[in-house]
Amino acid sequence: MDSFKAVWLLGLLLIFQSSLVRCQSYNPKHIFTCFEILSKGIADVSIEVLPKFKELVKCTRFVPDGSLEDLETPRFRELASAFLLKLVRGPSCLEKYADGMMELIKPHKAQFDTNKCAYLGVAPQCWPTTK
Repeated sequence: MDSFKAVWLLGLLLIFQSSLVRCQSYNPKHIFTCFEILSKGIADVSIEVLPKFKELVKCTRFVPDGSLEDLETPRFRELASAFLLKLVRGPSCLEKYADGMMELIKPHKAQFDTNKCAYLGVAPQCWPTTK
């Protein structure tokens, strides 16, 4: 049975080999451009994620009971569960947080789409056409 699968996969590779090779392309300039866009986006988000999370906690009016200094795993799970429960009960705070994060990501996503970064490793002639 395993030999049959191997032969079947080899046959598929032989059939589709020409289209796979034709559509593979690695352009270093394109890769580095996309990597730069991605790294700038990650940097922007990482700077703003903590302040935005603090706003989210303020919005939900979550106050942990007990000390946070000697927090162990079971206690952390209880605290996280209580926070998520409070967050779900007031979805407007989560929506506001998501909208704020989307505003941060939107310019980088636009550059990502403009530079066709989703098609890294795919030759330009194989990219889907948009009308």
